[in-house]
Formats: sequence, structure tokens, C-alpha cells
Amino acid sequence: MRFGEFFDRAPGALKGIPFCLDITSEEYRNLWPHGYEPWVAEMEVFHNPFARHPVPFELLPEAQHWFEADGEWQCSSVYETSILWSQTWVTDADKPAPTLQDFMERKKRSADASSFGDS
Repeated sequence: MRFGEFFDRAPGALKGIPFCLDITSEEYRNLWPHGYEPWVAEMEVFHNPFARHPVPFELLPEAQHWFEADGEWQCSSVYETSILWSQTWVTDADKPAPTLQDFMERKKRSADASSFGDS
């Protein structure tokens, strides 16, 4: 199971969109138009606007490219869905697979535990 957050492309979004997917499922494979996860799908290239020898976008066409245009940082991506961050849980085949709810509860417990020491 892979859980984490998708990059939310909505203007002004500050948080990702939570997900929890079985990596062997059709739903997971359908995140990419080829039906499988390409090795470069989550690679992010930050283009230095002052680079003497800039990296051409065509060198890594399937990567997400961050670049400055008209004084603002822009993102260009081939894929509609990009994973912001994730973890993979390897589970026993004879036990129920974790769900998005399991992930959200674990995330909340973790946040509660880390804020406990801040009071």
C-alpha cells in the first residue's frame, strides 16, 4: 500500500490531497497514461534562472519542471496527478489492507504526539 498526498494544483492550495492505494491495483496504474508508474514521474527539476548552461526541458520530458517566467515560479508537468510525498506499507497478504481512514488516523496521532511537547 502506498499512502501520502497528491499535489493539489488548485490556486492557493497549501495542502496536498490524501490518498491510500494498493500499488497492484488498476486505480494506481491509471494514475499514469501508460498504465504503469514511470521512473521519472516524481522527479522535480528546478531550473536556475541564472544558470550559465541551463538544463533543457527536453532532457527529462516527463519530469516536473519548476521555472521562473514573468517574475513568478511556474510548474510544468506531463502528468495530471503528481505525488507530493508518500510512504509504502508492506503488509501481510492474510491481513486486511490499510485504508485511507487508517492513514488519516495515523497522521492525526502523529501530529497530536508532536504537538504534545510544544505546550
